[in-house]
Amino acid sequence: MKLSLYHENEHDIFGDKVWQNETIARSLRDSGAPGSEGTFRCIFDFDNYNQVGEDVWDAWQRLEPFTDAFHLKDSTKECSHVPIGTGNGRAKDILADALKRGWHGHLANEPHLSRSPAIMATGPGGKADQKLAELSEFEAFLVGVRSGNELLHSIKAPLA
Repeated sequence: MKLSLYHENEHDIFGDKVWQNETIARSLRDSGAPGSEGTFRCIFDFDNYNQVGEDVWDAWQRLEPFTDAFHLKDSTKECSHVPIGTGNGRAKDILADALKRGWHGHLANEPHLSRSPAIMATGPGGKADQKLAELSEFEAFLVGVRSGNELLHSIKAPLA
């Protein structure tokens, strides 16, 4: 088994902007350093690009060659977390495009639909979806799982 090192475009770190992720990926690929043999990969998080004001579709177009996995998380233009596929992250368009290009890989459910103490301790940039405020953290998580499954079915993604 080979191991791979992943980087997620996390909010408020070096690597939250598209140009920073391109710089990281290209530098490691072209440097001859560890990571240049394909052990370094990018995780694409729709929401985090939206949170930092990036054009999410443009981010996908520029980072597609380096993307190996996706975090299923979405938010509105006001940066409120919403179920995947219902915000500004263009998840449906991007995942459909990835499949059309032959992508296959990992999807991680990361809905952030409720503000648990653990999530709040990380300082997320988004706001909780007020429509989900009455749900327990578990119920909100299930909404995230269901919306992810619905999105994947809507683009006819091959599922295991």
